[in-house]
Order: sequence, then structure tokens, then C-alpha cells
Amino acid sequence: MYIPPQFVMENPTEIIGFMQQYNFAIMISAVSLPTSEKLQKPIATHLPFLINYENDNLVLSAHLSAENLQAQFIDNQQLLVVFSEPHAYVSPTVYQNFPNVPTWNYVAVHAYGTGKVLDREGKMKLMERSIAHFEPQNKTKFWDNLPPQYLNTLLDEIVAFDINVETVEGKKKLSQHKSKQDQQNIREMLAKSVHSHERELGKLMDN
Repeated sequence: MYIPPQFVMENPTEIIGFMQQYNFAIMISAVSLPTSEKLQKPIATHLPFLINYENDNLVLSAHLSAENLQAQFIDNQQLLVVFSEPHAYVSPTVYQNFPNVPTWNYVAVHAYGTGKVLDREGKMKLMERSIAHFEPQNKTKFWDNLPPQYLNTLLDEIVAFDINVETVEGKKKLSQHKSKQDQQNIREMLAKSVHSHERELGKLMDN
């Protein structure tokens, strides 16, 4: 990801917090085409991730259908996961001075790491962690009472995995290179937006 110096995210706490808040991300692999080992094709899957950060080790966990082609290219493979969400068009009419041009403000994190497919016990633990994270209040209503045969079929139909992250790149393009007045004008513009993701972006400019 191209990141000019003024847009670099360097605070690990901020980066991890962003990933946890916007955890529905895109996992990307580069796979060799059957017709030629020299040609590679990018494939991607949209997935909700659990983000675990302990002792400077960042691990992303998720699962996908076993029928998904990308499931064959996870174990011991290099993967890229892209986290992004709040973004907005910025009109040049908000700037104090002319000439100026439109731009697009956004925040994004790219995480690169190696995949590790989990065994059956690992699958089960990840499913329980996922329920505990996304819907803890209803765990006993459905998960604890699933018929064993149904649960076994479910586990057979998915591939669960961890990604041990080795490199993280964070970009926060929020008009840092503009004047204080221009930044304030952008905040006010975003605060009035009818789109929630644009209002969220405006709040990030306050941090």
C-alpha cells in the first residue's frame, strides 16, 4: 500500500482498535493457474475476523466454506487481509483557497501473514469464540443446544484458520496536509452527511 509519510498509522493500539472495530475484511491470496505455474490469479473472500493481540503477536482468525476455492490456499500460504470502512469524497469547495481538486479520505490497514488451518478441535474452539464475541447473550439459545449430528456436519463443511501476522501497514488519509481551517471545514461537512460511514470518518478526524 502506498503511504505518504503524513498518512502513516504508527500507534499499534490505534491500528488494532481499527481492525477490531471494522473486522469484516477482505482476505486475498495469489494462486497459480492450473494452465501455467508462471501465472498467478488473485482471489479474495469477505470474512469477519477475530483479532487477538498478545505479547506483540497479532493473530487473525476466521472460517470459510470448504467449497470455497481459497480454502485450498491457506495453510502455510502468504495471505493479505485488508481492513477498511469509513471513507468519503471531499469536495474542493470546502477549501479556503483556489485552485484545489477533489480527493477521497479514508482509513485502511493491510495485514500480511502466514495461514494455518486448524484441526477439528481448533474449529470447535473458534466457533465458540465467534459466538462469544458476536452474540454472547444467545449462546445458550442455539449453540449449546445444536444436535450433535448437525454440529458435526457443520464442522465438516468449513475450514477454520489462523493467520499469524508478520507485517502491518496502516494508512489514515484525513487531510493532515491541509490547513487547520480546511480540516475543520471537512469535519463539518462530514458531520452533516446522511451517510453513517462519512459521519464516522469525521469523528476519526477528531482523534
